[in-house]
Amino acid sequence: TPAQQKSVLATLRRLQKWKGQPQNANGLPSAHARVYTLLNVCAESLAKDDKEATKKDLDEACNILKAEDTEYSAELWARSALCYVEAGMPSEAVDCAERCEAVIPSGSTARKEFSENPNNWINWRWFSVSESAHGQALIALLDPMRQDKTDQDKIKQNAMSHFTLAAQYGANARYPPLVEAAARHFWNASLDFQKNAVTRKILPKPMRKILDAMQNCAGPIGTKIKVRLYGALLTCYRDAQKWKPGLILTDEAFKNVPSTHHKSLWDERVIFMTKMGVNLLGAMLKVKEMYSARMLARVWVSVARVSTVRMDQFHAYTSAIDALVKTPWEAVDYRIEYAEWLFCNDFPVADAEDQLLAVCDLLLEVENPENLEEVAIQTSRSASSIGSTRLGGTTKSVTTAVSTASTAPSAVSKGAPRPTKLDVRHYEILVRVYTMLASVSSNREQQVEYLMLAVDRVLNIWQYISQVVQADPDGNNIPQHVAGWATFSISDDLSNAMTSAETGAALNRDTLERPELLWVYAEKLSTTLNKRGYAAMSLPVLAILEVLARDVLVCRQRTLLQAWVHLHLYAKHCRSIELQLQIRPPEASEWTWMKTGRT
Repeated sequence: TPAQQKSVLATLRRLQKWKGQPQNANGLPSAHARVYTLLNVCAESLAKDDKEATKKDLDEACNILKAEDTEYSAELWARSALCYVEAGMPSEAVDCAERCEAVIPSGSTARKEFSENPNNWINWRWFSVSESAHGQALIALLDPMRQDKTDQDKIKQNAMSHFTLAAQYGANARYPPLVEAAARHFWNASLDFQKNAVTRKILPKPMRKILDAMQNCAGPIGTKIKVRLYGALLTCYRDAQKWKPGLILTDEAFKNVPSTHHKSLWDERVIFMTKMGVNLLGAMLKVKEMYSARMLARVWVSVARVSTVRMDQFHAYTSAIDALVKTPWEAVDYRIEYAEWLFCNDFPVADAEDQLLAVCDLLLEVENPENLEEVAIQTSRSASSIGSTRLGGTTKSVTTAVSTASTAPSAVSKGAPRPTKLDVRHYEILVRVYTMLASVSSNREQQVEYLMLAVDRVLNIWQYISQVVQADPDGNNIPQHVAGWATFSISDDLSNAMTSAETGAALNRDTLERPELLWVYAEKLSTTLNKRGYAAMSLPVLAILEVLARDVLVCRQRTLLQAWVHLHLYAKHCRSIELQLQIRPPEASEWTWMKTGRT
């Protein structure tokens, strides 16, 4: 039988490979045996990247299949299509996939009987492989140089329909890996259509079919794909203002996705709940026992961000912080966001200051654990008490911090344990917090004190980088004095070193989860320092902005940001002589030389 031949041929192939003999399809008793052997030879040729031999053997196998129909033609055509795709011959792959799909009965009654026959489950598996290969071949046929946007979109839609069938056939075969592979290809093909509401209109039906096919996909990859598909489908429902179906869909998503992946789904759910007039606080109280404290805090923050009722937002933020009362370190980012909300919604400034000072307390407690009483005093609203650990004290702590790497992950609010030492991530938070405190303070002396504290933390960042990142071989090391900052520029070697540095050790995309926030507050800090007459102190801040615009930020306005920084750096160089004169008074001979007008 063909099944026995397949087993014997596999044994023969292993023996020939062991003896170093080449495989040969000539003289084998059946068409199935010859084609099966040729496909095995093609797989080995692909591994050796021998495309010429692969094409020769694949063409021979296809010619045999066209001349003689076999019981296993679905498997052989599907495998041929997949080999053509892997060999980079998409046109031939499309032809093989169409011949495989022709095996499926065309009538609805015949198809139903075919699908209900338990003996055909193996064929559904190969039909799924064929449809997936068909879609991949169509994607490979895309040519932006010869095809306009309309033609490319038609090809992508055709490919997406084949990926949808591949997922459904994989579900019929009860083989989740095939369903997950088809869903992954579908997601990649649909990315261009997800960019605006007009093109998203074609996505709900195929996404619904794929989600139905993925009911039994419970692995980590399948879960991630389902979360993304549910999120995209909910976005389509928002476009169409289908609030009730969207709310029902979130209930379905919560049942089919583990609770650890509910965060992004809750972001969507609260929008639909708001549109349907559902009491958000009441709904949250019902699910309070379903999640961990960390997950519950994230959901509360999501509620606060989308709620339109001011008191609901207030209760949501306070509930998020209260949920993490046993692990206050995880609420650092939430407290900062809450402080911004309090200030923007005309609450007393002291309330916003309390939240920001609480963040300072947590970080400074790590920096100076031997002086807890002094840290506790900082909850008062006196800026001078916070300034007890100004640059003289923090320089020492940075030196010790370099010797022991921090154990906290990149996102402070994502379940990070309490760090043992501060690194660039934590100093970046302090820069933002002190800049915010300076912005909300009405007392000029306190404002200047907060500005100086923010500059101290900027210097901490550069000091940490200078001791972790290797020095520039050209001698362009990070300055230790203001006079050096007047002529400092980010070299390519230093930029590359920071980009490749580990998380928390330098200014790079791994360290800064939201670099746009640091950009906004660093720009605010630089501007305020210049207005207050502390232009010299803004130089290390401008250097941070240069790094962000050059290597960290990813946006369409990146060129404009770099131009903005370069204009400020040009002004900085123009002031370099003046700054150096402020640092070191000129001698009498220098004054005489300058008065002659030769400067």
